[in-house]
Amino acid sequence: MNAITDTTWLSIANGKLSGKGSCTINGERKSDLLSILDATEPSKYKDLLGNFLQFTSNKFQGLSVTTTDPELIDKPFTLKYEFEIPDYVTTNAGLNYVNLNVERLYQKVSIKPDRIQPFETDFSFTHSFVSILELPEGTKASVLPEALAYEHPRFTFHSSYSQQGNRIILNSVIRIDYLLIKGDDLQGFREMLILMNKAYSKSIVLNKI
Repeated sequence: MNAITDTTWLSIANGKLSGKGSCTINGERKSDLLSILDATEPSKYKDLLGNFLQFTSNKFQGLSVTTTDPELIDKPFTLKYEFEIPDYVTTNAGLNYVNLNVERLYQKVSIKPDRIQPFETDFSFTHSFVSILELPEGTKASVLPEALAYEHPRFTFHSSYSQQGNRIILNSVIRIDYLLIKGDDLQGFREMLILMNKAYSKSIVLNKI
């Protein structure tokens, strides 16, 4: 099973987003990452985070990365990391806007309506992403973004928000079961990508109490 399960814990201060994450990787994606890390000095691992986990901002700064033992072949591989993104929070009319979709898989992929050529993935996979924002003291969140979902026999996408105390939680899951998406399925995949980008555009609005 090719599965990635990634959880980030986020906080904001003075417009800067700071985060800690834990990403567990199984299957072929694990082998792919281990090959990359094997050719990289451990001190440089933090420089690979933005691309590997597809963080959205070009201001992303990886601060540290630690890993489990890569020699444990029959065990999942886990990355624990810290990062920050300066100037991430936007302000308008006294309200702060924070987008919890710090990772955006396939954001840059576009399928034209008349495409015939199949879309190829490196492997089938499930990518689960949880983003947890600790609300700053003296703030509250307004109405949370609506849940979005796309269901297809060969691929699915789900995105939903919830609040637990002073934490806002985004749960997102992408599943693709086939290496080649072709024929009539291309239109469905295009529709899913459009919905994913709609989900990626949603922000949490923070008000002062």
